[in-house]
Amino acid sequence: MLILSQELLWGYLRSVAPKLDRNTLNILVENIRTIGACPARNSLLKQLADISDLHEGVSNATTKSNEGRLSIPLRVWKRRVQALVQEVIFPENLSWMDDDVDDDALGISNVCKRALFEIHSRFEQYVFFALSCFISHVANNFF
Repeated sequence: MLILSQELLWGYLRSVAPKLDRNTLNILVENIRTIGACPARNSLLKQLADISDLHEGVSNATTKSNEGRLSIPLRVWKRRVQALVQEVIFPENLSWMDDDVDDDALGISNVCKRALFEIHSRFEQYVFFALSCFISHVANNFF
């Protein structure tokens, strides 16, 4: 019975280990190292080391990806987004109000919301127009 319980414990730890955050993972490794050596312990420590390396790689990648974020001024970024939205909604013309917001996060949020709203509005019109034409066609030809 004791061996079965130990196997269940090792199996449980192996199954939850990939879902653990870095701090919990470090605590688990420290505690498992205090247990006497056995194949299940050694296997789990290797798995935890691999997971720890993976966490470290993700952390480094996240840091590197954040290093270049908004390295251009917000007004330049806004102009680029506006130009891209204009291409998407062409032939409609879009007039952007120049909201000079001091808070970069708020400015980014507003530009993103406006861009998504304009794209949605542009295509929503045509969906309703096509639907009304279809309904009219069906009504005229089949009733």
